[in-house]
Amino acid sequence: MLHLSLRQSFQTAVVVFMLSPGLAAAEDLVDDYSRGDLLRYSMSIGPNARMFPDGFTFPNDAKARPDLFFGTDVSHYDGAIDWSKARQQEIRFAYVKATQGVQSTDNAFAKNWADLGKVWDNDKTRVYRGAYHFLSAQGDVKAQANFLSKLGRVLPTDLPPSVDVEWDAPPGSTDLDAADRWRSLSPTEIVAKVQTWLEVVEKATGRTAVIYTQPGWWQNRVGTTDKLAKYQIWVADYTAKAQLSEVPRKVPGYITNIWQFSEHGRAKMGFPTKIDVSIFRGSQQEFLTALGLPR
Repeated sequence: MLHLSLRQSFQTAVVVFMLSPGLAAAEDLVDDYSRGDLLRYSMSIGPNARMFPDGFTFPNDAKARPDLFFGTDVSHYDGAIDWSKARQQEIRFAYVKATQGVQSTDNAFAKNWADLGKVWDNDKTRVYRGAYHFLSAQGDVKAQANFLSKLGRVLPTDLPPSVDVEWDAPPGSTDLDAADRWRSLSPTEIVAKVQTWLEVVEKATGRTAVIYTQPGWWQNRVGTTDKLAKYQIWVADYTAKAQLSEVPRKVPGYITNIWQFSEHGRAKMGFPTKIDVSIFRGSQQEFLTALGLPR
């Protein structure tokens, strides 16, 4: 989830949380880091690092793997998306970035969310939608969790909200670990902040949210804790070992149902940029059961 200067540095190219009345006005996200930028950084410091394969293309490569249920996640960096084409590309679920920190809003969220709603009623175009928030180490965590004014009512068919917890660095940082704002908090403080967000969201929506994170970051900043064990983790792991074995690194003690394995996916129609690719290993019915959706 990073961009701009870091994107340039690498020569390549977080639900929803409006502020409560009385707080500062929301600001459009323009210089946040993309998930791809963050993952490229993780690969540069992690074991078995390599550049992501560029060959994965929707729909052909997805059709070749009927044992996998494919999805993506998008933000303002992904441009204008034609969601009516997503299902033709074998994209079955999508998480949309809504907000970051206390007052930053992804200006593409409203359109993406509405357009995904428009394709829901037709089984041939239906894509399961979810929204995510990028949690910042700075700012009141309850304000960050106040998303309902932005998201509206969470429908039973919507994916559970997701919180992105990973490097939180100022724009322009190249050494994200050194600049990571989470460094100033202890593991206990980080867990408390994440737990508060999750509990506020669950109380407001009746849904158990999903944590998105990168195993290396989690190990270094959070370590071992059972306080968040009820929440499943959507893991981001692009390492060569994981790609070759098709088994991602996981956070010990947590259930991992979704694995984001690349941000270099391509779709033949509907998506103007390279996109993140996530998989659920199983059928649609198994996916719905795992994510707590009606079957």
